[in-house]
Amino acid sequence: MLSVAILLRTFLVISSLTYGTFMNANPNVGAGNRNEIRIKERKSGMFVGSSAHLELWIFYSLMHKKHLAHKLGVKEYLEKFVEKVNAIFETQAKILNVKFTLAGSRLWNEEHRALSPDMQSLDAELLKEILKVYAGREEKQWKKQHPHKNIAAFLYLTPKQIKDMDENNKIVSGVSGQIGGICLKDENVAAVTDSPGEYTGVRSAARQLSRLMGAVYDGENPPGSDFVKGSDGAKSCDPKEGFLMGKWEGNDEKSFNLSECTPYQHIMGLRQRGPGCYGTPAEKKNMLKTIK
Repeated sequence: MLSVAILLRTFLVISSLTYGTFMNANPNVGAGNRNEIRIKERKSGMFVGSSAHLELWIFYSLMHKKHLAHKLGVKEYLEKFVEKVNAIFETQAKILNVKFTLAGSRLWNEEHRALSPDMQSLDAELLKEILKVYAGREEKQWKKQHPHKNIAAFLYLTPKQIKDMDENNKIVSGVSGQIGGICLKDENVAAVTDSPGEYTGVRSAARQLSRLMGAVYDGENPPGSDFVKGSDGAKSCDPKEGFLMGKWEGNDEKSFNLSECTPYQHIMGLRQRGPGCYGTPAEKKNMLKTIK
């Protein structure tokens, strides 16, 4: 009964957000986006030793703004946050060199829409669905000024706990769209708990972004071709080793490193999106000319 109630609440909130804004939207916009996605899904030259250049947009909480306003500064903090995330992916750069760039950021005052029944924490599933709506709006504006760039992922930083209501209110460090959802409209979103100024959400952010790039948790089977074509999963990597996508506690240094299974999965996840997603700025611009 709890799951039904959560689904109904999610439906009502998302419906109000969507129809309250997009009733007069151009119906051709969605179709165009889908065509772009199909073009990006063509097989590409992504292979072992390649590099991936990905644009990351960050939404941050009011608490982050207040805490950082008179200290490091929001922009500086977010840039450093992204650097720390990149440092985790760099631990397997010989297999795949993943680099996220901060494309932009914005204060997000809508987390109250995703409050759980205790009115203190956030409902993971509801938060994810609401983020999809606002990410879509942000991307639409972004495309007007940056037609040759695609935002690979949207990340929200919140000081609040995030709870999985379907798992007996289990506290989770983060949540993300579907596995392999990098550069995929309506799925390229993630949110993590982060103490403003302390970078406590870095590891969880890398974990959620890793999921979006197609990686399952260490020890798991492939996600299936509906999500990531050709992935071998991570069955051969023991989660007890304690790498990023494995099982860890506290600030174990190993958890800030990738297992060998993870970057190979990233290759497969990114490959299906094409250079329009992960290519260099020049490659992405050339992709736009090809689409036109």
